[in-house]
Amino acid sequence: MIHIKRYNELIKEQSLGIPNYVKPEKIPHCSTMSTKGYKIEHFSDNSYAFNKNYDLDDDVYWLGKNTTDYQYGKKYQVTPEILAKKEHLPFYSMYCKCDPSPTDEQKKMQ
Repeated sequence: MIHIKRYNELIKEQSLGIPNYVKPEKIPHCSTMSTKGYKIEHFSDNSYAFNKNYDLDDDVYWLGKNTTDYQYGKKYQVTPEILAKKEHLPFYSMYCKCDPSPTDEQKKMQ
């Protein structure tokens, strides 16, 4: 008889890491994402690709200089005022984590 896993068994497996039968997806290179038009930012030990694709009540990050109202890298929720000035304010939504190491083509050129 086939054993069907219970919810808590699945959660336990996920907390330990990706199961062996699932192939981990390769993280895209930051330089590749940058050429596609994404804004690349580095926070502590991770690099991320950001874009302007957000809507009301989404989480966005301030990627401009620190001001009295906003701090670099902090998460904020989109308000109607932010949405109205979307193109002029340095708010970005996080798209994905990216790999800052050089691509295979860049390694060949070095």
